[in-house]
Amino acid sequence: MWKNYALIAWRNLKKHRAYAFINIVGLTLGIAACLMIGLYVQDEMSYDRHVPGGEQVYRVNQQVTDNGEDETWAWTGGGLGPAMQREMPQVEAVARLAGARGSMRRLASDGTVRVFRETDFYYTDAAINDVLAPAFVLGDPATAFDKLNAIVLSESAAERYFGDENPLGQTLEFTEQGTMTLEVTGVVEDVPDNSHLRYDFLASFGAHKQQFGVPTESEYNSYWWPRTFTYVRLADAEAAAAVEAAFPAFSARNREDGDAYVPTLEALHDIYLYSEATSGPSATGNAATVRIFAFIALAILVLACINFMNLSTARSSQRAREVGVRKSLGAERGQVALQFLAESIFMSVVALILAVALVEMLLPAFNNLAGRTIDIDYGSNVSYWIGIMALVVFTGVLAGAYPAFYLASFRPTEVLKGLMTRTGGHAGLRKGLVVFQFAVSVILIVGTTVVLRQLDYLRDADLGFEQEQTIVLRLGSGLDWDELENQLEQQAQVVGVSSSTLAPGYGGMSSLPYRTEAAWNDENGTGDTGQQHVDAGYFEMLGIPVLAGRTFSEDRPADGGVRPDGVPYFHIFEQGYVVNEAFAQANGWTPEAALGERVRMTTYENGVYYTDLRGTIVGVVGDYHQRSLRSEIMPMVFTPAQNAFGHMGGHGIVKLAPGNAADAMAMIRGVWQQVAPDQPFEASFLDQNVQNLYVREAQLSRVVTAFAFIGIIIACLGLFGLVSYAAERRTKEIGIRKVLGATVPGLTGLLMRDFLVLVGVATIIATPIAYMAMDRWLQTFAYQVDLGLGVFLLAGIVATVIAAATVSYQAIKTARRNPVTALRYE
Repeated sequence: MWKNYALIAWRNLKKHRAYAFINIVGLTLGIAACLMIGLYVQDEMSYDRHVPGGEQVYRVNQQVTDNGEDETWAWTGGGLGPAMQREMPQVEAVARLAGARGSMRRLASDGTVRVFRETDFYYTDAAINDVLAPAFVLGDPATAFDKLNAIVLSESAAERYFGDENPLGQTLEFTEQGTMTLEVTGVVEDVPDNSHLRYDFLASFGAHKQQFGVPTESEYNSYWWPRTFTYVRLADAEAAAAVEAAFPAFSARNREDGDAYVPTLEALHDIYLYSEATSGPSATGNAATVRIFAFIALAILVLACINFMNLSTARSSQRAREVGVRKSLGAERGQVALQFLAESIFMSVVALILAVALVEMLLPAFNNLAGRTIDIDYGSNVSYWIGIMALVVFTGVLAGAYPAFYLASFRPTEVLKGLMTRTGGHAGLRKGLVVFQFAVSVILIVGTTVVLRQLDYLRDADLGFEQEQTIVLRLGSGLDWDELENQLEQQAQVVGVSSSTLAPGYGGMSSLPYRTEAAWNDENGTGDTGQQHVDAGYFEMLGIPVLAGRTFSEDRPADGGVRPDGVPYFHIFEQGYVVNEAFAQANGWTPEAALGERVRMTTYENGVYYTDLRGTIVGVVGDYHQRSLRSEIMPMVFTPAQNAFGHMGGHGIVKLAPGNAADAMAMIRGVWQQVAPDQPFEASFLDQNVQNLYVREAQLSRVVTAFAFIGIIIACLGLFGLVSYAAERRTKEIGIRKVLGATVPGLTGLLMRDFLVLVGVATIIATPIAYMAMDRWLQTFAYQVDLGLGVFLLAGIVATVIAAATVSYQAIKTARRNPVTALRYE
């Protein structure tokens, strides 16, 4: 029976090549798009699945409601984790990770120096082996973190510094606040790309104590310092619920302001896609984007299936006699339906084979579009094979179910008498499916247009500072900034030199509670503000306007404040402050009125001030975007980079004269190597760094554009097939009309009119759906383009033009046929 079904299906493919081509190409494109997007979704949802027993691992965040704010921080202080382990029996293990950035240096026995700037460096507890379970390839995990100066490397880091040598027992020098010597005690496998937390270096927490001069664990009882990511392993989901319920009382016992800083648990497997916590270890994904891609995949596949359904029902009259003969010879309705379903699944299998080959060809290009490194491991990716098999069955049944049962419903007596030669009763369904196809197409066009417009806006928006001809240098600890600045200022290509904690647009600056003099002694503060160290000339060099007062100057060293004697933490009194306009407005001041006001910024906890910065406002500058346009401009307080602790600017800013940028970069590298030959040179162009803030949006726009194009092609293929069939059925009518004087334009319009009306209806239906979807996506940006009527008019016009171009070829071809030939038709 199945052999017979396959043979009939093959004969029909050969007999009706044009329709078979349209169906197979449409299904192939639909399945290929579905497979590629499925790989992307699978990759997004696979984050952190490499951790053994990861369903029992949670990150401890902080829900902050202080000062009227309501946000979640991904970090906690160093004391929270140990307190949880002491007080909560459900906690099996706690691992803290405190991040650091600095220069790593290795002096080899042959005199070779290897030095790199490292960012994936963390101080951690030995309990990381019980929580995140890094896979050791060298060394003993039980003793790897016993020594105060122990460090464990990833395989790639070990190769970077030691090549083929055995790194165990060898030393590295890490420079952050100061320089310390670390002994390699282990090597672990590289963290997979699909991990929200990546590390190349895991140093003992003892090294952190040594680096910051903290002798005992009791010094780590703060929820503020050191800033760590805290991970816990719990017994089960019930334990997680118990811990969550205990957190409010736990926080109240351990903090004076416990109700304002309540810990929360976030499942390890939820962090990448669903976390709303700020200041995490790396950029996370977006569940909404995954849903968008899943919708696109399903929409494209449904479009391909609709093509099959439409063409099958449209051509039903040509197979009606076959159904009548089969039924008259004893075939039951179920057998006839099964035959047509088998044909559909057979065609789906053919399309699948072609689609898999197409995916193999296009996957590198897709990875480039989406910024991924997705690969297909056919041997071990069982879920991929299950997905493929399910896709074949789903596609075959979805595409073939209605045509199969519709054809199987024909009565043999009526068919064989010629009473079922028309299919007008199902024309309404076909029109509805065409409307659905082009509604989806309009939604894809609107989505693509809005994403591209928003990306252009992000790229071209006025950020409030000058980006062009500006180079950003990453400054390492111990670098002689004064000498570097002096040498750079002597170069002809250099217009100006300054420094800051972070270059503008980078975001990530520290955020501290502040209070004005009216609430000077209120430990809770009156709100959060961004805090940034900047050097003299910073605002002037970047074209940030001064609205009132003055900025910092090398001639005013007193702006750097005084560090009180005997204070172990970050305290500077009576320094000069420059604030932005948003800060002045938040306090109800005009720029001029803000001058002379005193401001205090602190981190206070359990009777201890971990940070206490006090100063007087000496200037007000215009607002600029320190962070990406996803976030609103926040109130900012700027303090001198050169202060009582020394130079605090982590980034050098070099403004260049117009000219060859490559030559200027080479010049700066040469100056750097003269001043700091033992430190890695890390430089980038500011405008490029700003563009890199929107890499995800750029990738999204490319992927959405590509798949929207595929969806529109599939819709056009179906429309072309329907027009061809409609023209074929109306051949004699067109011949008669031409004999009676109808013109080619008139006949073309006659054939096109019905289909273009359907496209118009589709546009009307799609507009509110597209509006709601894109408005929701745009809400993720604090600054966004307007969803004006023009976007939807453009989408409707584009869809109409595409449909008209698809229909017109066949319509004109049919209208130009010789009427004699047309009247001899049939």
